[in-house]
Amino acid sequence: MSAAVAGRSVLDETRSILQIKETPTVLGDLWLADPQLPTLLEITIRYPDGMQPPTPTTIRESVDLLVSALNSANAADLPASPGEADLEARRVSYAKLLHVLPLPSVHETPGTLDTFDPTASVPDISPYEVTYFLLQEGAPAYTLTSDAPPYNLTPFERLSLDTIETEVEDGA
Repeated sequence: MSAAVAGRSVLDETRSILQIKETPTVLGDLWLADPQLPTLLEITIRYPDGMQPPTPTTIRESVDLLVSALNSANAADLPASPGEADLEARRVSYAKLLHVLPLPSVHETPGTLDTFDPTASVPDISPYEVTYFLLQEGAPAYTLTSDAPPYNLTPFERLSLDTIETEVEDGA
């Protein structure tokens, strides 16, 4: 079990309490994650009629590698004083997901987690439009787009790649 506020552990296991006195927290910031119920990742890719469609099996292979790496990094509690690298290893961002996403004619050779630079700008992937959704049991979907803030995994939270939808844009 773990509990963190702003990336800092607040769980006192010996006394079975959360050390959050004097730490104002908005209930909307509370995320409960059960490692037995993974957070599902869904991907929707829209593209114009006439463009080569993305291949869901190729996408699954690339994204599964990233999901596996994120799950491995998140299989332990954060250190008492986490550094930026510790936090980045558990961060799910649009740019990170896009970095590993193969798209015909635009991003045919995807990167790996090792080659991802969190300070780099999001590449232009037009005419494709990609949206990521993170879904937890009983919680609203978290939508990752190019302008959305990243999703920070809670310690021990697991991701599972669920559906990959490809849709032809309506020309109207």
